[in-house]
Amino acid sequence: MRKRVTRLSWSRETSVESVEESVRASEAAVVKFGEAKQLLEDAEVAYDVDFTSFKEYLGLRIEAQQRALESDRAYLDRDKRRRLLRTMRTTSLTLKRSRWRRRSRVIRRRSSRTR
Repeated sequence: MRKRVTRLSWSRETSVESVEESVRASEAAVVKFGEAKQLLEDAEVAYDVDFTSFKEYLGLRIEAQQRALESDRAYLDRDKRRRLLRTMRTTSLTLKRSRWRRRSRVIRRRSSRTR
């Protein structure tokens, strides 16, 4: 019996963990493409063969991976900013609430003394 593949099983939820995994994979790919390009250059010198088109292709792949890395890092930075802003908002609301509570206690004490 053939397993039915739905669209949802192929989609990947964008989360911090999946983006961090993507960053690690992209960094590994950049290293591997760089090594392959270096091996082609070594072979070009050793065997007097022209691998220019292959080296250009690898250069484009490296550039594409670096752009993917930039995109992933931008996503992670945006997520960090969101967390920081959420923390700042929560902290400022907590401070406002605590100030309000202190003021309301003072007002309650004053009003209870005047009675």
